[in-house]
Amino acid sequence: MPKREQLYNIFRRDRPKRRGGGVAIYIRDDIEASVCKELNTSDTRFELLWIRNSFLNRPIVVGALYNPLKPVGLYQFCELIDQLDRVLTNILESSDNSLVLLAGDFNQLSDGLITQLGFYSLFSGATHTGHCLDRIYSSEPVTCNSKAVLSTISTSHRAVVVTVDHLTFLLYLQILTTRYRS
Repeated sequence: MPKREQLYNIFRRDRPKRRGGGVAIYIRDDIEASVCKELNTSDTRFELLWIRNSFLNRPIVVGALYNPLKPVGLYQFCELIDQLDRVLTNILESSDNSLVLLAGDFNQLSDGLITQLGFYSLFSGATHTGHCLDRIYSSEPVTCNSKAVLSTISTSHRAVVVTVDHLTFLLYLQILTTRYRS
């Protein structure tokens, strides 16, 4: 988590009518970013947030996802996959050549279901009690370095750090996926 919030713009999607939870994306305040209203679903069952920014003149769409351990009663896995497929298709059909990054706590959603959509895994190590729950994906092959590190916040999840061309993505999944509410 950033030590000084004023250095970051915070984009949030809180859980409606539930205490705690939701997803958030922190973007440095010197990087212009905005919520992708056309990509974010009005379906409140999905804890999924999309923002658009640009880095080194390359459009980037960043998604934060929390897939509950047991989404029973909320949605079926196939509904979430359909939602991700619709978003990815929408982005890739645009003519701006956006790079799509999707990060979050996928819990029991298999890596294969995400890569079948056309995403490439940027990280696939253990992040929680020996399991690979917390992952980062890209819409195209990206040469990067990635690793799980001890988180600086109180969590049983490790933070995921991905470095691509001197651009570092730091994923603190507790912030992105749970207990974030002011």
